[in-house]
Amino acid sequence: MTSFAFETLLRDPTKSVPGTQESLLYNKVKDLQRLQDKLYQGKLGLPSTTKMRYLDDFIINKSCKLDEDVCENLEEIPEIGFTKNIVQMGMNEILDEMINAGMAIVQSVNIKDYKTNENLYENFLVGSKECIERCFMNPNFYFIYSILDHAIAALKKSEEVLFSNVMQSVRETMTYLIFIILLDIILFIVSFVITYRVMKSTNKILEELVNIIFLIPQSTINMIPQFKRFIETGSFEEE
Repeated sequence: MTSFAFETLLRDPTKSVPGTQESLLYNKVKDLQRLQDKLYQGKLGLPSTTKMRYLDDFIINKSCKLDEDVCENLEEIPEIGFTKNIVQMGMNEILDEMINAGMAIVQSVNIKDYKTNENLYENFLVGSKECIERCFMNPNFYFIYSILDHAIAALKKSEEVLFSNVMQSVRETMTYLIFIILLDIILFIVSFVITYRVMKSTNKILEELVNIIFLIPQSTINMIPQFKRFIETGSFEEE
């Protein structure tokens, strides 16, 4: 966004026609605004920032986004709103201030004033002094330029915390899955052992029954209806 704001204020006709850089800056400001809204609403595949409490130190709470000594020794520029309180605001508030400053630059440009032969076909050559006057003397641009390092630092730190939290969640999930797999293996082994023992016991009982059947004379079997029924049907109960 800073580069588009710079080009908007510099007004270089050799790079683009009037209105182009303003449109690009406007789109970037809107993109940043939409991104912020989507993060807040949880529409980017992540929970809403209101539910990610581990990011409060960067998103909500006041804290220095760079090293503490940087904020302590900060050279304030009250004329453009660049103060210690501003740089220590939450990331959302810093982005809001940048969005407002970017939109103010867009709204301050009167494109029709630049659509003249003098501006469109002049031999464009801007020295460092005029560049400073056009850009850095603009309070909105100077504010964006000054606070940019703090905004980037806040985004990087929140990204690191978010990545660390995601990795922690992945590790916990993997640990849980490994535990479930090991538990399944143990249950399978236990089930196999129990089934094997039951089958072995049942087989032994059947072998003993077969031995009994072949050892008992047929006449004896015929004398006991229940035993005969068991041999023929496998059940002692009458049908």
